[in-house]
Amino acid sequence: SPSILDTINNESVSDGFSAKDIRASFLRFFVSLFRHYDKHTSPSTPNKPFNVEGFLNESKWLGDGEWIRGVIGSQMFERFIEERISNPSQPEIRFFNESIIQKLNRSAKTTLSAAKKKDTPFLLDQSDVVSETFNPPPPSNWGLPDDGRTYSYNCFPSLEKKFFGNVRAPRQLTRVPEQQRSINESRH
Repeated sequence: SPSILDTINNESVSDGFSAKDIRASFLRFFVSLFRHYDKHTSPSTPNKPFNVEGFLNESKWLGDGEWIRGVIGSQMFERFIEERISNPSQPEIRFFNESIIQKLNRSAKTTLSAAKKKDTPFLLDQSDVVSETFNPPPPSNWGLPDDGRTYSYNCFPSLEKKFFGNVRAPRQLTRVPEQQRSINESRH
């Protein structure tokens, strides 16, 4: 049975649970919920980078705010704000921010005035679209007896270098900006 975490989970099965649609629904929910969060971030006040009270006052439609206070008070949200302030060009941050812009561009107020619409170049950029999936070759049984034997170990076996085959040069699967990002993140 396919996993809900599989990116193509259930896309061809008609059970009503499309992982892609579920992820899209959550994105729409969080985009709606935090569509004005950016007004309440403040890089100049590192000890209070997000104005919770200002955000809640502007978001009266959320009711008493108990649930949203829990979300805003979470370590995940705190880390999101820190990343938003320290490195707004990260793909995850740009994706979320441009998803908000895309939603605001569709709103009635913005639709009437083309001058208010903002571009979303990151969402339109197709250069990082997944174009293929790498499937590693199956394990080789070359040199092993073909008698149906099963090999089982209590721990990972010691490997002898003399039995290694020729190592193929790997294809580069990530682009330079992502590699640079991971190098920069490991320094912090």
